[in-house]
Amino acid sequence: MPEILKYKDQYYKFKAIGYLDNFIFELDEILHELFNYFTDKSEIEQFENKVISENSELYETIKKQLEPFLNKFNSQNDYTQAVRCLMSFFSNKPITLDKPVFVKSGVVKKIAFALGEIWRSNSNDVISYEYLNYCKQLFSILDKQEISKENLFGCNFYKYAISTT
Repeated sequence: MPEILKYKDQYYKFKAIGYLDNFIFELDEILHELFNYFTDKSEIEQFENKVISENSELYETIKKQLEPFLNKFNSQNDYTQAVRCLMSFFSNKPITLDKPVFVKSGVVKKIAFALGEIWRSNSNDVISYEYLNYCKQLFSILDKQEISKENLFGCNFYKYAISTT
């Protein structure tokens, strides 16, 4: 004789198997905990707040350099995401996005120079290939920029990052 079980406002027919309904509800609780674990942003936010507080000057520099392009981002959220990603790069824990942050065309040279200014505010070293490559992957507008580890100084992207012209 089938047993009728209500689960999440749906009715299911099962053959009478001992403890089936307990199993389903326990599974539901486990799935709920997993969902909360993977969607709980508090740990991520705590880490980001710690990084920002430890590097507040860098955070302000990144915001200041990217702010002129705020209207070139698809949304305020994209701008915030770009700031977070750059902060993560300088904290040696770079965030990898599924897709680049969209920036409208027409500002390749200016945004490259702003990224160079961000680098220079944090380091006295020559702009690294790793940084330029990260920025290329981060911003949609830079995806067509060619960079080469062997000839970094000859790449247009590097030249844009060090000069306003």
